[in-house]
Amino acid sequence: MIDLFVDISEAGKVINPKEFSEALAALKPGKHHVIIKDVRKRSLPQNSYYRGVIVPMVRKGLYDIGWDEVKTNDQAHEFLKKMFFREMLVNKITAEVVYIAGSSAEKTIPEFSVICEEIIKWAAEDLGINIPSPNDQLKTFAQYSRWLAEQEFF
Repeated sequence: MIDLFVDISEAGKVINPKEFSEALAALKPGKHHVIIKDVRKRSLPQNSYYRGVIVPMVRKGLYDIGWDEVKTNDQAHEFLKKMFFREMLVNKITAEVVYIAGSSAEKTIPEFSVICEEIIKWAAEDLGINIPSPNDQLKTFAQYSRWLAEQEFF
């Protein structure tokens, strides 16, 4: 088995082609199963959207439906970690299963995107709030910017 990290440039080219070619050349003739997985951690824009939009809106939604103890964004984040980023621990002797709050920082960009979508869907269904997507925010900002430019303040 070969375990190799491949770096891809913005132009879609392999940055470490020698290492990649050597790994392929080391394979025996025959069929092989190759899996390419995005291992980049969540991006700064993703984190900003999560911490600046999703978490505060969920905090307010939780408070509005009776979770009075959830008063800070950090508490809301912990709540979300337990629900959506949770990790399963299994006792190998008793088969007991326990869920703990997992890390949001360890998620890859695609994993983090999927979880954010799940949170948005859950918030709409269970909290009755509509969390705007990042694209909706850009549209709203663009509309506001156009409106602002049309105003005469002097």
